[in-house]
Amino acid sequence: MYVYFDDYYCLLAKEFKSIFKAAFIVLWSFVFVGGAILSIFYLSNAGNVNSVNGVMMLNKLSSKYLVYGVFVSIFIVKIVFDVVDRHYYLKNKTVELCIINDDKQIRVTALLDTGNCLKDPISGCPIIIADAEYVSELLPKEIINILNDKEQVSQINDYEVHKRIRVIPYTTIGVQNGVLLGYRVDYIYVITKEKVGLIKNPIIALSKEHLSKKEDYQAIAYPEIINWEVK
Repeated sequence: MYVYFDDYYCLLAKEFKSIFKAAFIVLWSFVFVGGAILSIFYLSNAGNVNSVNGVMMLNKLSSKYLVYGVFVSIFIVKIVFDVVDRHYYLKNKTVELCIINDDKQIRVTALLDTGNCLKDPISGCPIIIADAEYVSELLPKEIINILNDKEQVSQINDYEVHKRIRVIPYTTIGVQNGVLLGYRVDYIYVITKEKVGLIKNPIIALSKEHLSKKEDYQAIAYPEIINWEVK
């Protein structure tokens, strides 16, 4: 019986919350549209607005201002919602990575992408894609030369550098037989609100193109990355 009433009140609370949220949105929609209408009316009649005791007279307010106000409100609200939606999407779908190699480290923001299926051809381990520009200070000069087309993989004489290199095939929209240059770094710390995970000897695929046009993130990881061992 207690379970029944608990479920009932929980459902009632959810319904009340939904109703309150809908009423709040409707109320502020009217306020926003009304403000847009008055702003357009005032700006288009700045020199011809009559007032009595400081109160604006709306005797010249026609239906066209209602149409203008609605369109302007929709346009602005869409922009605001897009910005807010992107913010919360990235907040829930990104993690911080601290990449360490040869006693040098750099922190980047990584997007958790279920579409990232790249794996190391040798070990079969998942691969993190990183913007080469952001992680370049961690890389040896030989890797930078390869990225800049100044050197070939076969020309690398340094054994320690050569054994860390991976040539990673990939396929995506518009690219059927693409190849990314990969490099094995020492460690990556995966930093979330709940824990800090450690990945040893991970492979990073280096992208010469920016992964995010707005530079909201500098790497793309696989969702399972947050399940690595806790440090």
